[in-house]
Amino acid sequence: MHGLRRHPSRKNRRGSDRRSERKSYVICTTPRSGSNLLCDYLDQTRILGRPAEFLNPEIIRNGAFHRSFRKEPPISVNEYVDWLFDNMSTDNQVFGIKILYEDFVTYRGFPRFQKLIEESTLFYLFRNSKMRQAVSYYVAQNTGQWIADKPGRTSASNLPYDYTAIDNNMQMLIHQHIEWQVFLSSIDRPVVMIEFERLVESPIDVVAQIGRTLGIDIADVTLVDNLHVQRTAATDRLLKRYKDDLRAFYYAATAEAPYEGVLLKP
Repeated sequence: MHGLRRHPSRKNRRGSDRRSERKSYVICTTPRSGSNLLCDYLDQTRILGRPAEFLNPEIIRNGAFHRSFRKEPPISVNEYVDWLFDNMSTDNQVFGIKILYEDFVTYRGFPRFQKLIEESTLFYLFRNSKMRQAVSYYVAQNTGQWIADKPGRTSASNLPYDYTAIDNNMQMLIHQHIEWQVFLSSIDRPVVMIEFERLVESPIDVVAQIGRTLGIDIADVTLVDNLHVQRTAATDRLLKRYKDDLRAFYYAATAEAPYEGVLLKP
């Protein structure tokens, strides 16, 4: 699991006594936006939390953080979030978490989750090219390769082109992006916007921006470049086919069209 593999979980001996001392932040995002990459870089600093997709149900069930919740009765969100704070903060009491939109939809009605949002510094990580994001999601779904340096079930070069599947991803990502903007605007809180493309181009600048926002100096931090490009000739081929089909859709010939009382024809 990216963001957690470098050093084991350490129990905070003072527990709740130290929660009030903590700085916390939330990375709001959507799939295939570079969130694993960003979390890895933040984890490398050892002073900007150990952010990961803590609310993912598969991660909770499988005990990815050295505690399995599989055999327990319904999980208390209050207890789980407090447990995360006590176990997944860095030694300087910084806690970070990555939240996908589907996590938000599920957890948003729980008071402890709402408190996490309200008391944390908020970042929104997004990808400008929704087309590439949709294709990337299609490839990850069908190869099982969600992280570039981890092998999948099959190669992207073996994937057939599926316009409907890619377009469904596109619509879903656009919807989630808009919904995030609506929610973040509704709570009247400062939100720091982070572009995927800028993260790829200059990760140290993005990490420094996050540090400055939290009031933490990262001048002595050195990052190891962990970018493994997942873009291949196969993904470019899928993207080109999708663009071609979109142009065909948007430019489909029209015999005639009524438009607010005016009838148009070629």
